[in-house]
Amino acid sequence: MNTPILVLAAVLFRSHTFVKEKHAELVAALAKGQLSTVLVKDLTGFKQTITYEGLKYDFNVSKAGPEVFVVDLNGQILLAKVREQPDGSLLSSFGGATRKIHGMEEPLGLRVICDGVTCLMPTIFDPSELRTDVTGKIVRFLQDDGTHLEAGTPYVEVEAMKMIMALKTGEAGAIAHARAPGSIISAGDLLASLTLSDPSKVAKIEPFEGTFSEVLNAVDEDETARDKCEAALDGYAAGPVDGLVKELSDDNVNVLVDDASALLLRYLAVEARYAGRPMDAVVRELVEANKDDLGAAITVAVAHGRLADRTKLVNGVLQELLRIYSNRRASGVEPAPMVLVSALAQLAALPGDAYGEVALLALRVSLVAAEEAPTPRTLDARLFNKAELTRGYALIELETGSAAATAFLGNKSDASPSKLTKPGRGGEPPVVFLFFTAATEAFQGGAKTIQA
Repeated sequence: MNTPILVLAAVLFRSHTFVKEKHAELVAALAKGQLSTVLVKDLTGFKQTITYEGLKYDFNVSKAGPEVFVVDLNGQILLAKVREQPDGSLLSSFGGATRKIHGMEEPLGLRVICDGVTCLMPTIFDPSELRTDVTGKIVRFLQDDGTHLEAGTPYVEVEAMKMIMALKTGEAGAIAHARAPGSIISAGDLLASLTLSDPSKVAKIEPFEGTFSEVLNAVDEDETARDKCEAALDGYAAGPVDGLVKELSDDNVNVLVDDASALLLRYLAVEARYAGRPMDAVVRELVEANKDDLGAAITVAVAHGRLADRTKLVNGVLQELLRIYSNRRASGVEPAPMVLVSALAQLAALPGDAYGEVALLALRVSLVAAEEAPTPRTLDARLFNKAELTRGYALIELETGSAAATAFLGNKSDASPSKLTKPGRGGEPPVVFLFFTAATEAFQGGAKTIQA
């Protein structure tokens, strides 16, 4: 069996084991009411190194789905499906075939059996590299840069799981710090290096700088655009957001609306728990709601951990909906289904700056998707300063207390009363005026407080 297949089998086995261990750590922490954001991130992206036949292979590994690993070797991206079997072995698809992998960590390294072929991936210890075996934070270095240390000397204090511990050198030499105090660290990170008193102790291992040109991906390409978007919303590295939205928009517009509705609700299922609430309260609620299966709570935490990427995807979906409903006749879109109307209302009501853009986009989509669009009103010179407005602005009137107005006002950060507010006519409720430019498609006004 060729080297690329064996090395990939080894990195997939180690990656699968790493994720299982981190998942178990998170379950234990959640059971105590704790949630480490560092451990959550480790579940979806981390580094792995495999040493074989005098070469060191450095991989960046991420997960594109519950069973899909993405490994990056010197810029070459390879995908593989991995599923654990009842006997603990892994059934993995990569390199153009489905393979069975067994693995066992031994004192001398990782012993891998791939389709009956056994090999040892040796653990090469470089005593000149001082690496951490815990995830946490550097508290302080105990020795100054350039200080000569004897073997077994404590050189740094790190904090892990609210405990302070000292790490020691393995050999004698002069220390050089590689990270700064306060740095967040993950297991395997280089903290410092030693200029060894006895250089002969360093094993000569060369980094692999090529690619595996003969290895092919073996991940089925039958995933739909919606499948990939769902994986991204679940916190996986499913691909560039812009590309996912483009794939989704290639569908029939009414299919896209159905898919978009489901995706928006998937986003809300997580963020409705977090929006405007302290993390401690969210963790307590997750633990209470998932006492018998803390893994379900971790699934929610993993998704929220990639909030920025997920929000970017949802914004892209909302932009597509805005395009479709702004051109009803050309797009042929049917009236907005109630599931979409409900999702838009919930998104527009999400509190907090992190959801501001999503909330405003959802409000705009709900307005253009409504059966009866709001009617623009003529500007009243007594109420508005026309000099502050330019051509190209559209004016939208919302009744105070309506779902759309309440949602918009709840997301404004400016607490001062707005000039875009006036009393209702003839006993009608007061109204809020919102306006946006066709050029930027961004709301430019509104109000935080309104007198009834």
